[in-house]
Amino acid sequence: MRQFYIAVILLFAFSSATNAQDTTAAIADTSCHCVKITPPAKTFNNAHLYSTLSPFLSENYYTNEIQLDFDFHVNSNALMTTFAGAFLTGKEITDQMKGRVVNYAPKLIKYEDEMKAGLSYKHYFKKPSVTLYVSYYHRNMRFLTTSRDGFELIFYGNKRFEDKTADLSNIHFENLMYNQYSVGISKSDGHFFGGINLSFLQGFNDQQLTNSKGSLYTAPYGEYLDVAYNLSFNQANNGASKFFDLDGKGFSADLQLGYNTDKFRISFTVQDLGLITWKGKTTNYTGDTALRYNGIVINDLTNLAGSGLAGLKLDSVFGVLGPKKTNKAYATNLPTTFQLNYSQLIKLKKHDMILTASISTRLLQNYYAYGYVKAAFLLDHSWTTSVSAGAGGYSLFNLGMDVGKRWRNLDFIIGSNNLIGSLLPMYFPGSSGYFRVTAHF
Repeated sequence: MRQFYIAVILLFAFSSATNAQDTTAAIADTSCHCVKITPPAKTFNNAHLYSTLSPFLSENYYTNEIQLDFDFHVNSNALMTTFAGAFLTGKEITDQMKGRVVNYAPKLIKYEDEMKAGLSYKHYFKKPSVTLYVSYYHRNMRFLTTSRDGFELIFYGNKRFEDKTADLSNIHFENLMYNQYSVGISKSDGHFFGGINLSFLQGFNDQQLTNSKGSLYTAPYGEYLDVAYNLSFNQANNGASKFFDLDGKGFSADLQLGYNTDKFRISFTVQDLGLITWKGKTTNYTGDTALRYNGIVINDLTNLAGSGLAGLKLDSVFGVLGPKKTNKAYATNLPTTFQLNYSQLIKLKKHDMILTASISTRLLQNYYAYGYVKAAFLLDHSWTTSVSAGAGGYSLFNLGMDVGKRWRNLDFIIGSNNLIGSLLPMYFPGSSGYFRVTAHF
């Protein structure tokens, strides 16, 4: 994290020095690899008008560009923001937090969170009209789907299921951490544009659990338990590793195709198409069976005094259930995203507006589709602001807003795609925030 702050300081220092050397009127170079329209305010050059931080969605109007960005989001259809934050940070999960989730939750609970931070460099070659870029990102993500019965069993135990059968089907969980080192090119030929980005992935840490079908019956007075499961659990290096360790390694690709004019833009993007293979420090549990246990009472499976993911006593649970243990290599498929964007420039009396509509899906269990609309306003003095609304995926309904500013050699944007859960975390699920600083020279 210290290196991240140092990079921010250097980026601002470089931009300040560039401005000090040239204080003449700012006229951006329009000879770029996209359609020649007046930059920067009235053009689709404004990368922050899009919901993603992918480098494909920003045109390069300068020979060189350095970009520093940070993005995180938490989405869920049931887990309140305070509950998710307490669990992930190891703070106390109160009965009030658990009660809100149970009262709010549908039969299937969905949750995702993701953090992405890094630095990228772009260089534009004028003659072939090609942009080359390299980047480094640190990425951390978690995904969960579980039945409501599964949630109650974990956080309340099986007392409330006396003489009942708890549904433990459709449980999927993954906790993934890795570094991403990328190189890519993009090119425009008239109105059409496209790009490809290839990445090497350095895996740090992973846990993945799947129970596609299962149940738990608790006999009256806890006399016995009937347990059925079809379970697999894989784990690689549970804990922090050294920066250059290769506990897992893999490759991924990003692709984009689109069509651009001075009035509208349409693009199709594929991101994170790839996988990571884990070979070192792995543990596996697999089992498909139905068993009866006598005289066992299940208390909550977490340490509610606060220990986050470490509070899940999985080894103890597996020791009782009896799945087979091995130490084999396994692979993690990345949550590939497919996204279709359409943007239209609309002339208003005082300011121009770019209206964007998008639909996307991710290769995650029960993800389906996420859609949003976004209105971005290009204000005076190179200020921009936008408002957005979205729904679907692992979320319910999101409202977002951001503010951006462009100087001669520096762009800055800060915003959120989910203000509701950020402002009222006790009552609504989901939260997000992002910022980007870009220096041009």
